[in-house]
Amino acid sequence: FEITQLLIAHGLEDLIDGSRLRGERTVDAVKTWTKDNAKAMSLISSSMEQTQLQGLITCRSAYEMWQSLVRTYEQRSASSKLLLMQRYHEYRMGLNDSVVEHVTHIKNLVSQLRDVGQQIDETDIMTKILGSLPAKYNTLVTAWDSVPLSYQLVGNLLERLIKEESRMAGEDEIAGALATVSLNKKKGMKNPRNQKNRKSRNDEKR
Repeated sequence: FEITQLLIAHGLEDLIDGSRLRGERTVDAVKTWTKDNAKAMSLISSSMEQTQLQGLITCRSAYEMWQSLVRTYEQRSASSKLLLMQRYHEYRMGLNDSVVEHVTHIKNLVSQLRDVGQQIDETDIMTKILGSLPAKYNTLVTAWDSVPLSYQLVGNLLERLIKEESRMAGEDEIAGALATVSLNKKKGMKNPRNQKNRKSRNDEKR
């Protein structure tokens, strides 16, 4: 994009879009084309990294340079899209991730895919969010199917996920507290001092 704007600023964009090729021209026209072509090639080269110039060494015109850059970009875009699609389909919510982190990660992947031309709609995103959740969210996943279509939006899904996450966290906290109480009781029963005191009290009753 920056190179295109640079060439437009110098009135040389017609040298890369194919509308002004060298061809058979008058002597003056050839001189003008040669001068403009050299200038355009210089502008393109000065905008490239040294490693990128290696593939342009054999180019004899600004048009050839531009076509080479376009092919390279398209190849990289296709490769990048393939890699992103693979990451998108393989992604699963991590054990220590919150639902907000989970949804944010998917949104970031979607944004990157859209940047390389991949179309992903709201339904696709919700399907990915639900399909990559741990098994403990199965109840919510099933319940979401019965939600009216007009309400099935990513924002509403995230809201439900946050509530479900909070509910499960509360249940885990209660279960943990009960387990601690139960463990303390068992430890108390096994303590020799407690057993001795209990025996003494029983003897006194007799």
